[in-house]
Amino acid sequence: MIYAKPVPHPGRFTIHTLLFATLLLFACTGTSIAGPITTQTAKQLIENKKIDFILDVRTPQEFKDGHLEGATLIPINQLQSRLGEIAQFKNKSVLVYCAVGGRSGKASRFLKSSGFSNILDMKGGIIDWAKHGYPVKK
Repeated sequence: MIYAKPVPHPGRFTIHTLLFATLLLFACTGTSIAGPITTQTAKQLIENKKIDFILDVRTPQEFKDGHLEGATLIPINQLQSRLGEIAQFKNKSVLVYCAVGGRSGKASRFLKSSGFSNILDMKGGIIDWAKHGYPVKK
C-alpha cells in the first residue's frame, strides 16, 4: 500500500507559521512586544537591560514603603501634568507598574495615547513582584 502525505489546506496558516512570522517581524524591526506583561517577564527584561525607564504610578507613601530599583515616581494623578519629564522615552521601552495593576493599566493607556510606542504594563504590580521574592528597594 502507498500512503500519501497529507497536504495542508493552502489557505490556512499553522500556529507554527504564525509564530515564526511574529518572531521574524520583531527580530527584523528590533521592536519589542508592548502591552501587559507578567512580573516574571518584567524581571527578565530588567535583568537583560531591555527596559529604558521604570515608572511607578503609585502614591509617594507607597513608593517610600518599597519600589523597584531604578524606578521613578510619578503618581498617576500627576502623570498628565508631568508628561514632559519623560518625553525623551517616547520611543524607548517603558515599564509601568503600581500596586496590583489597575493604575498602571490606566497610565499605560494614557501614555500610548500620548505617543509612547513601547509601554510595558506589569500586571500584578509590586505586590506580585514581592510575592515572587524579587528585590524591593526601601
